[in-house]
Amino acid sequence: PLACTLFPYTTLFRSQENQEQQSAATEANLALMRLNQLRALYNQGRYREARALLEEWGEAGAASTEKALEGIRSAMTEEELEIYDPLEAYRQLVDWLE
Repeated sequence: PLACTLFPYTTLFRSQENQEQQSAATEANLALMRLNQLRALYNQGRYREARALLEEWGEAGAASTEKALEGIRSAMTEEELEIYDPLEAYRQLVDWLE
């Protein structure tokens, strides 16, 4: 009887947990997409367009991008970070474009 009573709550908790994981994955994908857009524009010498994109995203977009990249970075090994650090790459691009 107790297990039967807890079943709906357990299912609800798992559903909420899955939604949070999915949301974090969506934020991570968006952050990587933004990093790749900036990098592509920068590498093509299209600095004005890259700056316009940063302006369009605004401070909230920059903050959420950095937060998501921090999460990605924290999941990476030291060896992987020596090869490529996405957060540092993003910060460098933003710095170069300012």
